[in-house]
Amino acid sequence: MKLARSLVALLGAAGVSACNQIPVSHNVYISARVKAEGQVYSGSSVQKFTCHKGGGLMAGMDVGGCEVSGEAVVIAVPGHGDLVLLMQAPHRDTTTYAWLIDNAPNSLFGPRKLRPAAMPWMIHFADPQNPKSAEEVDPANLSKTLGAGAELVSVTASPTVAPVTRGQIVKYLPWLPSLKGKTLNGKPDSPSNNLADEIYAQALSEE
Repeated sequence: MKLARSLVALLGAAGVSACNQIPVSHNVYISARVKAEGQVYSGSSVQKFTCHKGGGLMAGMDVGGCEVSGEAVVIAVPGHGDLVLLMQAPHRDTTTYAWLIDNAPNSLFGPRKLRPAAMPWMIHFADPQNPKSAEEVDPANLSKTLGAGAELVSVTASPTVAPVTRGQIVKYLPWLPSLKGKTLNGKPDSPSNNLADEIYAQALSEE
């Protein structure tokens, strides 16, 4: 009987601690470089990751997912539109995105270099004035998007105390504020498998 009561107490404590979520935040500097037509182009952004950790018996464990705030990384390539590294993993949520970046292998020198499996979801706007021109990009085959010889040079991540990037992405994508809470097709939900229906504006900016 004592053992049973102990187990009940233990499970109850675990349940309480699971509900006792503690938000833990840190800023991450994301930078990307690509090469096209012999020139290197780059973009960067400081994003804030807020992940919910457990208390008590679950102290330090991820128990409530993660939110990402700030802005996506934009790389403007003259004559080829804009590349964007979204604030989410390919076809996944922000919790997966934050976890992949935070758990990328550490580098002894400089920032973490993100491997393809841990990179943000990369898309391309052939016409930066038109959100419906979005297309998915294969980071291993940028020549398909940017022309012969184009390649991804690097995507890196490093912790920072710099402030979160705000108000920069609209310089490249001025239509973004009008789509708050909607997909790139301007809809409140995603009824199809069309890319512009699958991606919400908050994947580019939470504002």
